[in-house]
Amino acid sequence: LYIGDSGNNKLRKAALSTLAVTTLAGPADGNISSGSSDGSGADARFLFPQHSVSDGQNLYIVDLGNAKIRRVQ
Repeated sequence: LYIGDSGNNKLRKAALSTLAVTTLAGPADGNISSGSSDGSGADARFLFPQHSVSDGQNLYIVDLGNAKIRRVQ
């Protein structure tokens, strides 16, 4: 399950089998800075990320505050 954590400007992944939640993209934990930067992991920046969808190969997330649809690699 992929979650747009809009309050913390991060993209999260929840493993339903273990209930473990990890940060896939967005600022390092403890940091909620926003922006509009492409990058991997903590280098990516979002502003109110929300809904996500996968086409089976790629994950896309709505970056609402930046009015963009972003592809997560």
